[in-house]
Amino acid sequence: MKNIILNPIYGIRNDETCSFIYVIDDSFETLIKKLPDALEIPPLYGYILSYFQNPCSIEEAIKKISEYTSIKANSISIFIQKIINNKTSLGIKYGNKFITLPPDLLISDNDNIKERARIKTNNKFNCFNAFSKSRPTCPAKVTIMLTTRCKTDCIYCYADRYQKTDFKLDEILPLIDDCYSSGVLKVNLSGGDIFAYKEWKSVIKKMNTYNYVPFLSTKIPLSTEEILFLQENGIKEIQLSLDTISENEINILVKRDQAYIDHIKNMLEACKELGLKVNTRTVLTKYNTTVSSLQDLYRFFSKYQVYSWTIVPATYSSYREGYESYQADITSLQQCKDYIDKLSENSTINISFNKLKDSESLNIKYQTVNDFLTYNKGCIVTSHNLTINVYGQVTLCELFYNKSKYHLGNAKKQSIHELWNSDLVKDFFNFHIHSIPKNTESPCYKCDSYAQCKVGNSKKVCLVDIVNAYGEDKWDYPDPRCPYAPKCDMNLLTK
Repeated sequence: MKNIILNPIYGIRNDETCSFIYVIDDSFETLIKKLPDALEIPPLYGYILSYFQNPCSIEEAIKKISEYTSIKANSISIFIQKIINNKTSLGIKYGNKFITLPPDLLISDNDNIKERARIKTNNKFNCFNAFSKSRPTCPAKVTIMLTTRCKTDCIYCYADRYQKTDFKLDEILPLIDDCYSSGVLKVNLSGGDIFAYKEWKSVIKKMNTYNYVPFLSTKIPLSTEEILFLQENGIKEIQLSLDTISENEINILVKRDQAYIDHIKNMLEACKELGLKVNTRTVLTKYNTTVSSLQDLYRFFSKYQVYSWTIVPATYSSYREGYESYQADITSLQQCKDYIDKLSENSTINISFNKLKDSESLNIKYQTVNDFLTYNKGCIVTSHNLTINVYGQVTLCELFYNKSKYHLGNAKKQSIHELWNSDLVKDFFNFHIHSIPKNTESPCYKCDSYAQCKVGNSKKVCLVDIVNAYGEDKWDYPDPRCPYAPKCDMNLLTK
């Protein structure tokens, strides 16, 4: 009999009246699928999926689930068969609600999969409870900022380079413990640069005790010993950000010299020999947005068998002056994109050029509200995720780590449970910020789509872009991409 297992790229939270499916795997293979971060499903579906946390035969599962729920075995079989190795999302009508299930939810255990999907079940959960969409009782993901430090000085830096602060180790380790005991499915780390934190090994080791596998991105060349340590602690891949291999360009872009590039070579050679998968990322400014620069990088990456290469134009940073002075022009970006599109057809490296459509500016305003609600990438902070800055403060976005108006409590003084259930955090679920007055002139308050856009688990707005476009006190204005949004400089957007 064929064994089936719940795909370990997903996690399940079972709450009293609603279950949730989360993507908790940050590997490149998962990221390129562009799966929804969170999906709400009926408790019954949550129970059925949870049954497959460990491999079991379809026949056994159908029999046991049918016995427990008193649902006909044939009905259960039809449902399960639909979601085994399904390559596309599946829409199902459940009562008067429409439910979406992601692809590859249940998979064949042909390779004796070692990983297990994370499942957390609330003590009030009952698969027979009526389905009612709700805010989860615990965050699915917590992102912790380890440090503001970095070892490069990028021309397009998205952080405040004047701050040099670390999260104390004796405070961060208990915080990770608290995340696990509270039922957090995923813990991620951010910076600064994670590897500029002196005690990063202790943090990674603690994470590994709970099988938390963080997404790691760096510009710092790692030694062979450091790469081995990562592998021993559950890390299978890493993202290396490298914008050029030209000595002149590297000096302009990140204030480093040829020795830096040589250290990068040593790191990539070690990763190749030890089998650590490397995903690379290149940010384009006017200084490196040339086909020749990308050709040099491609030859360089090919030599070391990097797995993927993501290319993005530099976007606006509120911490850097003179965006126009280093911004790449659309014509040069389009020439580079044309080159990459052709190159990727036969490349052994998985290449993607993000944030640019043919012959368009980086940021566009949608023509209709329906298009905006359908396609604009929104925000799930305080609905499903928590972000904690280097001072322990919960922030509405990691890019707001030093903007006190958008801080909602402190993890050094409150538990994850207390923070998640605090009035400050829960109020933003309904798009309220008590520390900042409402702007009654905002077009949002007259819009029929207000609740669909700004209230609930999946908001369709980016608060950072709103603040960048209109100012800190205009937090409740429309997302600049909304057709009702006041005119603004679209170059100020970050997404």
